[in-house]
Amino acid sequence: MSELDFLRNVLGLQQEDLLAEALAVCKLKNVPKGYKLFDTGENPTQICLLVNGVFRGFFLDADGNEITDCLVITPGYPLMPDSNLNVSSSLTIEALTNSLVFTLPISDFLLLAQRHAAIQSLYQKMMLYSWGYHHQLKVMMYQYSAAERYRWFLRYYPNVLDQISHKYVASFLNMTPVTLSKPINATSASCSTSDLLDLFCFPDIKSAF
Repeated sequence: MSELDFLRNVLGLQQEDLLAEALAVCKLKNVPKGYKLFDTGENPTQICLLVNGVFRGFFLDADGNEITDCLVITPGYPLMPDSNLNVSSSLTIEALTNSLVFTLPISDFLLLAQRHAAIQSLYQKMMLYSWGYHHQLKVMMYQYSAAERYRWFLRYYPNVLDQISHKYVASFLNMTPVTLSKPINATSASCSTSDLLDLFCFPDIKSAF
């Protein structure tokens, strides 16, 4: 996929002048498994969006344990630690697989946003997505059982369980690795997912933004 393909077909941007300006300053970046786009406390200088791969955002608890706050697998979705671009990173953003990332300097992004309403709308909708995603995660973590959380994960993160360490999945679902191993090893784990809780979905980026 090229930068133009991503802008047109993933983000749904079609204005020729906007595309020309964005192409002059954006690029695609291959990142290896384990690569950290941002470290906690760092001041981000780039806008990063997922092209393909799996990323997580994590922070450390009071005991120094890594807590996986989010997992991103959907092309076009932001890989930013915070919605406010002017603050130090509250999360570390790490690639869990070899991945491809769309990057754009924040300074150029802000200039594009001043010139093009489509970029302003994109940013606003990304912030709304981030709020909605984390709100639904909080509801799920506190109101649903470990088995229900696992079934939700299978539906909305298909095949991810086979791509990343289960310790990250356990942390993301707010359970221990031992607790996670029970539904994984259970026969029922392979049953149909048609009755899963419809808490949150990851729509195509063009319809979402």
